[in-house]
Amino acid sequence: GAAATYYTCTIPAGVLAAGAGVRFTVVSQHTTGTASVSYTLSFGGTSTTAVAPSGSANQLEVLTFTVHNVAGAQNSQTIVTVGQDSAAGTNSIKLNTAAVNTANAVVVNVQFSVASTDYITPESFVTEMLSQ
Repeated sequence: GAAATYYTCTIPAGVLAAGAGVRFTVVSQHTTGTASVSYTLSFGGTSTTAVAPSGSANQLEVLTFTVHNVAGAQNSQTIVTVGQDSAAGTNSIKLNTAAVNTANAVVVNVQFSVASTDYITPESFVTEMLSQ
């Protein structure tokens, strides 16, 4: 199915300084079905490469998205995504870039896509600010 947002937050304007970062750790449970679920982060409208743990009923899925402004800039980021699941031990690591101006407020959405026969249950969403 189409991507659906299950966690969202807004980073206030200017909070993410040049060289600074933010980490989002998300835990969800694949509560119904066994279809593959794909997860993405939308950072100011820029989506990451999908992380797709293997499908399994009742497995826990832990996703960590680490976003860093490059040194000396508030409009250029690297985004590292690490995804793990509890059923098959599937791990996925992705690297993306973004060009979002963090001098402005930034909307962050954690999204998932799965067949209409399946469901996930959000369990936890943690945001951590990282220094330079």
